[in-house]
Amino acid sequence: MKNKNSSKNKSLNVMIIAFVLALVCLVIGITFAVYTYSSNGNIINELSTGTVNMTYTEGQNKISITNAMPLEDSVGRTLSDTSQVFDFALDVTINGRMSIAYQITAKKDARSTLQNNEVKLYLERSTDGTSYSSVMEPSNYSPIAENNDFGALAGEMILDTGTVTSTTHYDYRLRMWVDKNYEVTGNAKSFTVTVNAYGKDANKNN
Repeated sequence: MKNKNSSKNKSLNVMIIAFVLALVCLVIGITFAVYTYSSNGNIINELSTGTVNMTYTEGQNKISITNAMPLEDSVGRTLSDTSQVFDFALDVTINGRMSIAYQITAKKDARSTLQNNEVKLYLERSTDGTSYSSVMEPSNYSPIAENNDFGALAGEMILDTGTVTSTTHYDYRLRMWVDKNYEVTGNAKSFTVTVNAYGKDANKNN
């Protein structure tokens, strides 16, 4: 019983190693879902304790943006083709009284050749899968300077963060494009990020 109670009060570890969003498709490994993947059905990544269940579900969309031209934010934020948009979902099931803090981040791949200020990321969220609202306006890649208590590492960019106290479902929609100020050259360049979700007991500092 002591071990069971202890498990309930532990901060949730990093729950998800997620998908790849890329201007050029890049295979990361079997624990990552390639942003340009093709799949028969959803892939579910799950972490459970005695009182909390967090599930990240990758969408079936695929994306492959090559030789992309710079876009105005007003255009980038309305991209709708399945090759330009990635949908995913986050579910938190809470049994009992508990507050779960979550954080969604993007992690730039070291092999990216575009600079941080040459790309824009834009994240929307929905509770019904139809009506989306912005949770992060179009922003250049902006990494955190040091590791945080969610488990995110220095170099990752925070896309969304929040706290839930009851069973919650969020649908997310992520877009990425080349910044309008990028000066096009004859050299092919790319920018790749993986997106991770982290969770912890909101009542704990660490």
